[in-house]
Amino acid sequence: SLSLTHGPNALQGVKISQPPLCTRFTSSVKSLFGWSTSTSSSERPLFPLPSSASQLRIHQLLSEGAPAVVVEGPPGCGKTHAIANIVCSYLAQGKRVLVTSKGAPALSVLRKRLPPCMQELVVDVTVSEAEGMQQLQQTVERLAEKVSRGIDKSELCQSLSQNIKNIETDIAAIDAKLESFHRRKSTVLQSSNGHELVEQGIDLVEKAPWLVSAISEWEDTQLMDLIESIESLASDLTGYHDVSGYDTNAAPSSALISGTAARGGIVPSFTGVAVHAVSSLPLIGSFSGARTYCERRELEVGDLELSGDVPSSKSDWIIVHSALVRNSQHWSLYEKTMSALIDKEGWPRDEVYDDTKERLCFKERFVDLVRMAGKVRKLQAKTLRQKDFDQPYEAQRLEAQRQKLKQRLEDLDNKLVEARVITQLSSMFSPEAQSALIQFAQLAGKAKFRSNAQASKLTARQQRHRQGDLSAF
Repeated sequence: SLSLTHGPNALQGVKISQPPLCTRFTSSVKSLFGWSTSTSSSERPLFPLPSSASQLRIHQLLSEGAPAVVVEGPPGCGKTHAIANIVCSYLAQGKRVLVTSKGAPALSVLRKRLPPCMQELVVDVTVSEAEGMQQLQQTVERLAEKVSRGIDKSELCQSLSQNIKNIETDIAAIDAKLESFHRRKSTVLQSSNGHELVEQGIDLVEKAPWLVSAISEWEDTQLMDLIESIESLASDLTGYHDVSGYDTNAAPSSALISGTAARGGIVPSFTGVAVHAVSSLPLIGSFSGARTYCERRELEVGDLELSGDVPSSKSDWIIVHSALVRNSQHWSLYEKTMSALIDKEGWPRDEVYDDTKERLCFKERFVDLVRMAGKVRKLQAKTLRQKDFDQPYEAQRLEAQRQKLKQRLEDLDNKLVEARVITQLSSMFSPEAQSALIQFAQLAGKAKFRSNAQASKLTARQQRHRQGDLSAF
């Protein structure tokens, strides 16, 4: 966090709009590096780097006459970042800034934090004479270049300022929309259905994220049809696991199902009746293959057992027939839907099917999860409006747009800072001063001012000339 304090006696006799003599507040590190959409002053200070409410408060206190503001915080909370913004704001106002520190490394870090256009106007006097002279040479050359052009940047400053205001207006409009989304969320969550929706939804996500991921894009009808199919196959059926004597690794054949239907007195399908009739005809039955079909069916039916015994009554055959139909329906759902969900959508098979059983069978936990998904979907329909479903995508789009605007705003702020600084410098330098500046820049490029020059080797006359050039500058 970052806090601001005034010394106990520093503000005596100074009028500030904020009454408390000692002001202290905290902001998160995140907010320190995020743009603030509102400011207590009428005009946002010119900060080329992303700013926060804390930095705006520092600027406000200094602008209102506070002789000192102490910024406290642990390493990495943004103190250097705040200083860099304040320095640039002062330079854009035509002020001179002296930055001091207990140690030289902190000054180097601060210099690197400044925008490139400002780094060229800063000289670090704590470094070696050679490096300091090199920085001074670069600074003077930069000043001479800008001042000698004499270009009026007032119109550029006005244009940049207007563009900045337009972008700030756009960001404020985006923030207003995002705030309306937040209020709508709060309203939904505070309702009874909304509270239940959140609880059920979180529970479902924690228990079966793979299920939520797949069905989130489904239409209501698709989800409800699947739930209905699963529930119908999950219902208790007498004898389903007691019928044996057929291949459980594939769906039972239609011949086997029709054969059990005939023995149970259940009206067989039209195809079964037709095949039986054709197979009984002389010659035609043999050539058509119908007789072979019936013989194979009888062999398959003869292998069936119910609880280890051969079915003997119509009721036994009805149970066998129902079990085979259920197994066939299981395989049909698996081939049409479940296999794709397991292979492509990542549904874990061991979470869906009970592999301890000889034939396809859903786990009870899976059936409960599917029912929970249906309940959540119904709660959504009761609680949310259609536009609520579109809000997450709209919010994501607005956030991306806001980030682009923030980047554009930062670029414009950098350009405006540089333009204002050059404007201020141009107005400060008289023709005589500009001439001295250019002359010094030319002299700085000579050998005696290069980084490898040693002052001790200069003659007395050269030292006097050098001192005169420095004094003129």
